[in-house]
Amino acid sequence: MLTSHPYEEVAYDIYPLTNIFPRIGMGMIGYLTDPMSIEAFVWYVKDKINAKIIKYNNTTKNIIQKVAICSGSGSSLINKAVQQQADAFLTSDLTYHFFNESTQNILLIDAGHYETEIHFIRKLYDIIIKKNTNFAVHLSENNVNPVNYY
Repeated sequence: MLTSHPYEEVAYDIYPLTNIFPRIGMGMIGYLTDPMSIEAFVWYVKDKINAKIIKYNNTTKNIIQKVAICSGSGSSLINKAVQQQADAFLTSDLTYHFFNESTQNILLIDAGHYETEIHFIRKLYDIIIKKNTNFAVHLSENNVNPVNYY
């Protein structure tokens, strides 16, 4: 910046982007209060996140109770979900090959990128305005999925 602006003192701060909470990452894992069949769980997810379509694989699992979740594109966490012995992994942007090559002992659900992320906007907004009272924050009411379904 000094090369581009040698005539002025540029104001900038540098913040490290390290994760200060190493036990917290991109995904979450938890347990359903009441275990569900695969069909019931897929319908439950579809209904709760208002997804138009749900893609999922065949699995040897009969009952779903331990669920791993990563909103948005979470394919990089499939192996972590398997290592944690999750019954199901809910995410989006899974390609054909993930479904085809996946281990048969985890249910993979691709519920859509927009559909898995939109529900966190209000929660994130509430956290930001609570922790940053002097910071101007605007919550857009124009939330439109750029993907259309036929």
